Amino acid sequence: MPPAGSTHTLTVSDNNNQWIDEGTAITDMIFTWGRDATGASVSGLPSSGINFSIDNSMKTVIVFGTPTNNVSFSVTTIGSFGTTVTGEGSININGIPSGDETHNFTTSGLNSSFYTFTNANMNSNPGSTTYDGLTLTERLKIESSTKISYATNSVSTLTLLFDPNFSGNIKLDGSAHSATDGVLTLTNIPAGNHNITKGNVANLYYIKSEFALRIEDVTPFFRICIHINVHCP
Repeated sequence: MPPAGSTHTLTVSDNNNQWIDEGTAITDMIFTWGRDATGASVSGLPSSGINFSIDNSMKTVIVFGTPTNNVSFSVTTIGSFGTTVTGEGSININGIPSGDETHNFTTSGLNSSFYTFTNANMNSNPGSTTYDGLTLTERLKIESSTKISYATNSVSTLTLLFDPNFSGNIKLDGSAHSATDGVLTLTNIPAGNHNITKGNVANLYYIKSEFALRIEDVTPFFRICIHINVHCP
């Protein structure tokens, strides 16, 4: 029998959310487990130049590397008894993203270099819907413990595609939003770290993040045109 109140601890590195310039290595992130935890697992890594190592003698997970894209990940303690603990991290490259980020569960399952899926399970029963010319059948079950994490460094629009008859709620960063006929689109999402979680039980086929162009990312010629308010070709 485990002792009463047994649990796990996970000390999260205070630099677990980093913004860096392209081509720059991150400062190593260190996650340390303790108490009844006997180890840790990592979700979302290796990805886009970021990797990790586990030192069982020191009870640490070390995250390191030079990213080629924005990366989100999670570290979860493991053990034969006690309550597990999860810590998260993200690495974001300064500047506009290289393009919109999409995830198609039919073609990619739970593998993504942009979105991190925690406590995620695919529905064993295929569904059917279409979007953007795609035929989609595989679905992520949005359950109480399911979390989708991602990070952006500019304003974005998020589109989530569910079963065609779904009109329930989904939460973004803790706030509930209602889908209409299986589609939820949220605009003007600020830069930063974001979490998609359950409002109502749902099945998710597709995710799309579209990024707005910031004024500092416009080429010098077009910045001049905007500044003097003239028509630009």
